[in-house]
Amino acid sequence: MKDLFKKYNDFIKDIEIFNISEKLIELPKIIAFYQNYYFTFKDKFYKLQNEIEKKWTEKYIYYKNDFDFSLTNSEIKQFIEKDLEMLDLKYKLNQIKGILEKFEESLKNLDGIKWTLKTLVEWEKFKSGNIK
Repeated sequence: MKDLFKKYNDFIKDIEIFNISEKLIELPKIIAFYQNYYFTFKDKFYKLQNEIEKKWTEKYIYYKNDFDFSLTNSEIKQFIEKDLEMLDLKYKLNQIKGILEKFEESLKNLDGIKWTLKTLVEWEKFKSGNIK
């Protein structure tokens, strides 16, 4: 995952006043790169959510009908919440959620940088007298 965000960090670190136009041209590629990964992980998130819901239903039916003891609904819920398989799925879901939050934050930052760079280009045009 660190390699994935290396491109972002390198882009941010390398912004200098002399390469603003170059960075503005490069920026859409960087944004598209991260949007692609964002949507890939978003898809994984929804699939895992769906898997958790199906697994929860399977576990509920098992504890309700096939378990050795008769359990109340609240006891069934407690058993499901403590089930190792369910805990593992929820852990994976939280990992993906954290990755999505990182992508969202990075994309917002890139959007802000885009506007900052555009403003700097316009300022440089203004200073040099090249206003249209």
